[in-house]
Amino acid sequence: MIKLIGLLLVVTCATLSVDAQAYAQRVTLANFLSMLASHPYMLAQTRSSAIEKLNRDSVAGGQDWQSSIKSDASYNEQKDRINPQFENSTTLTTTMGLSRKIWSTGGDFSVDYSHSNQDTTPITSVSGQIYQYNSNTLSASYSHPLLRNFAGNQTKLDYDLAVLNINTTELDAFENKENFLLEQALIFVDWVALHQQWLVNEQRLKLSKQDLLSTQKKFDAALVEKIDVLLQQDAVRSAEQSLLLSQADLKAVQALLASNADMATILTSQPQMDLYQLVAVPAFIESSQQILTRSRVLKSLQIQESQVKRRKVAISDGKKPKLDLVLKASIAGDDANYFNSFGDAAGFEGSDVSIGIEFSYPLGNRSAHADLAKVNEELYQLKDNRHAEQRNLLSNVHSYTAQLQVFTQLLQLNKKQIQAAEKRTEEEQKRYQQGRGDATFVIQAMDNEQTTKLSYINNAANYQKLILQYQAITDQFLGRAGILL
Repeated sequence: MIKLIGLLLVVTCATLSVDAQAYAQRVTLANFLSMLASHPYMLAQTRSSAIEKLNRDSVAGGQDWQSSIKSDASYNEQKDRINPQFENSTTLTTTMGLSRKIWSTGGDFSVDYSHSNQDTTPITSVSGQIYQYNSNTLSASYSHPLLRNFAGNQTKLDYDLAVLNINTTELDAFENKENFLLEQALIFVDWVALHQQWLVNEQRLKLSKQDLLSTQKKFDAALVEKIDVLLQQDAVRSAEQSLLLSQADLKAVQALLASNADMATILTSQPQMDLYQLVAVPAFIESSQQILTRSRVLKSLQIQESQVKRRKVAISDGKKPKLDLVLKASIAGDDANYFNSFGDAAGFEGSDVSIGIEFSYPLGNRSAHADLAKVNEELYQLKDNRHAEQRNLLSNVHSYTAQLQVFTQLLQLNKKQIQAAEKRTEEEQKRYQQGRGDATFVIQAMDNEQTTKLSYINNAANYQKLILQYQAITDQFLGRAGILL
């Protein structure tokens, strides 16, 4: 009775285990990668682009209107008694202005309004009467560069560099995200492979236990010797050990993926991926063309070259003489009465217009020559880096395509090896059941079948990793995986 209850418990636990596996949550590669969207590393890459955009907006503030106000007071006491005109005077002056840099031309525009109020006490005034005098001036000026900083080459430099820096930052951030997700995807493939290995080892243990039970019955019937039972018992222990080791590796990878995705459900989930699916890979020539047109790394280096070229334009522009056309216009009015000081109804009483030229040129200009030589060296260096990176990418693509061709043939060979191993195991079991074989040969056949299947799994996992790496280096990984960033 106790044995019967124990048997029922074992069957029930086995059934629950099978049901748990059947109804466990399935996680695809795309599902797993989407879980990583909120990973701190991913968020940090997104923020890097946002930071550069804010920096661009900050630099753009250089063309905002700037307001200013200045107020001062002065007191003057007459000391000369020979020909005095006043005894003392007090002057209060207030100046308000607006100025702005015109980026499209490189010029500077400003508008100023000045009001002055003067109180004077004449020396001839016995009564101490105070006289007031008010003056108002409205002026505008514009300085337009004709050589240096023409069209705002100097003024717009920081903004143009900030815009280009946004482009490189976005490309680099996207590349960093892809590399991070690729790393996690490779671990996901390990999860799939370890799960398949665990299933193979579990099946191996199941078959070993069945063979042990069959051999034990034959021994009880005096059909086989004790050594056969011992061999089968050792085979069961070996299978149990392999299953425990594969389970430990499987749990370790699951824990790593669950931690990275911050999803505890992965610990009780199963991966869903066709580990043995073959993917058509273009020939090396087509792949190399994809590299040259799609590579974000090469595009980022090209933009960096554009940044240096933009700096070169500004430095070359800085070597030119400063020749500015200066336009000024002003209108003024004055009167003892504040309101009358603005003039009559037609406007201010006086006006002034001037046109001038400002010229300056540094003698020697060694800084500009040194900066220009430096930026030329930077351009050569960036071009060398881009060519080196291009060679590196092409060599990696060539390596991946060659390895994939070999692994495609290897997987086809693994399939045939598994079929042969399964037939051998089947034949050895038949011979042993008929009393014409040896238990050692059965165990060896089963071990060989297990080794062949595990080899197939490892080769298939390496093949899938190569596919992911190939897709990543040709910037197709995220699109093929169904990930939108």
